[in-house]
Amino acid sequence: MASDLEQKQLDLRDILASGEFFADIAVIAERDKRHKAEADAYLSGKQKKAGKAGAVVRVMMPSLALPHPNAPGPALTGIINVRIQELESLNQSGSGTGKEVEQIVIEAIKRIHCFGLSAGENFIVDQEAAEANAEFLPRLTYDLFVRCQLPQDQAAKVSLPTISQVGLTITLATTTPAASIYYTTDGSFPWSGNGTLYSAPWEVADGTRLRVAAYLAGSHGSDVAEQNIADPYMTDAGQSTVTSSPTSVTADGVEQSTVTVTLKDAAGDPVIGHTASLSASPSGNVTIGAASGTSDAGGVVTFIVSNDTVEDVTFTATDDTDSVEVTQTADVDFVAAPTTTKLLINFDGSNGSQAITDAKGNTVTVYDNAQISTAQTQAGFGQNGLFDGSGDYLEVDDSPDWDFETEDFTIAWWEYRTNGGAGRPAIARDALSAKPAFTLGWLSGSVLQMYITSNGSSWDIASALKLGDVLLNQWVHYAVTREGNTWRAFQNGVKESEWISALAPFAQSDPLSIGRALAGQYFGGRLDSLLIRKGQALYTAAFTPPASPYTS
Repeated sequence: MASDLEQKQLDLRDILASGEFFADIAVIAERDKRHKAEADAYLSGKQKKAGKAGAVVRVMMPSLALPHPNAPGPALTGIINVRIQELESLNQSGSGTGKEVEQIVIEAIKRIHCFGLSAGENFIVDQEAAEANAEFLPRLTYDLFVRCQLPQDQAAKVSLPTISQVGLTITLATTTPAASIYYTTDGSFPWSGNGTLYSAPWEVADGTRLRVAAYLAGSHGSDVAEQNIADPYMTDAGQSTVTSSPTSVTADGVEQSTVTVTLKDAAGDPVIGHTASLSASPSGNVTIGAASGTSDAGGVVTFIVSNDTVEDVTFTATDDTDSVEVTQTADVDFVAAPTTTKLLINFDGSNGSQAITDAKGNTVTVYDNAQISTAQTQAGFGQNGLFDGSGDYLEVDDSPDWDFETEDFTIAWWEYRTNGGAGRPAIARDALSAKPAFTLGWLSGSVLQMYITSNGSSWDIASALKLGDVLLNQWVHYAVTREGNTWRAFQNGVKESEWISALAPFAQSDPLSIGRALAGQYFGGRLDSLLIRKGQALYTAAFTPPASPYTS
């Protein structure tokens, strides 16, 4: 943020730049060589403003003066040299502004006299007004010396805006009818070229420096109203809450629980816009994801947690904005992984090998040129399965594990789809049936769909339901789960579909098909970490996809 003295330079620049006369004249606040070079470029024609060049206004770095030496102080006056230059040969040509340097000087003086900031901080041009400076010939140069004082302008002027604060909600107003109000939150000068047009009350962050001015065509802009916004509410340790859901998850580093922190003040009202953090005890192998953001309109911040160690973990939340530790804690019981994994193919092996195996011991048959590949791997993963889209697929021997009945289940996998042709699902209950029990990842238009039948003749459980958008040439995680009678589908951890059905998928006695369905529909691309769990809905809400292969 600019210092008080630097801000005077920037305010003076913006006062001049916001004038209609200066629409085609560059106004530069010079603070380093880069700004000097920029100003020189506008003079020489290398750079143009509104298609014009040849004239520039340089607002130089301020200096300080004591108007009354040896008088009790501090009584400092800021002095800013405004250097106005014209390269006449260019400026008076067709590419120039056509405005003589003397004319620009006069308009600059007028413009400065039209603006004020706040009491005791106005600008005023020295009595000598402008001095010709021959040092820069052939550039015609005048120097204005502006002090940080300005008498009250008697012309019509927009009234000073008012700033009203309720909590962190800000309301702005002016008594001048039809005036437009602009505001900034970074300490800079507010106007239409550098600010936000106010339209309705809004929330700001604690500690915001708000500057506000109002404008109306035919009138001078208002003075600048300023306010440092402080949060009137303090988080109360006893009123705030910390909860977890679910409270028991598998300690596999993949399954997740959501810890919800709700910040409230002493009156029980939500505390908005605060930063919260979460700690764990014990903390050795616990992974705590990033906060969902600052506390929302309900005072809520959420964290995603996981663990690869079997243990009971207590989570404690702290409001970092107010340095308040919430009294309530939340426990998550990380338990041993259930023996629900029925299929796990991570495509482990050497590049080009067709010796593809299932970690659970099911027999995998490889067709055509499906193979293990070490190319196009994603971070945290090793090999993957490569399918050329024209005959490559896998079959896993028939098993009652592929018939889910009405049990909970999870089917999850990673895919890197390269073939955008219609159909081409990633996995199906069998490779030949017109209506297998399930077909997942069927490409139709711009979406991937899923079809599930209970009778082998109609898609009565799921018909063309969305699995996700078609995302080619990138790794994408998919999951389909059933929890009771609630079915869900996720793409990259985002829930794409949720529906209710009490039906059981059609029971078949056929091999499970990976990369092929409906006889001639072949998946083209790469697959990795294909998981089937029976008896567990691994994902029931939004989640972060695993950063490493599934384990059994």
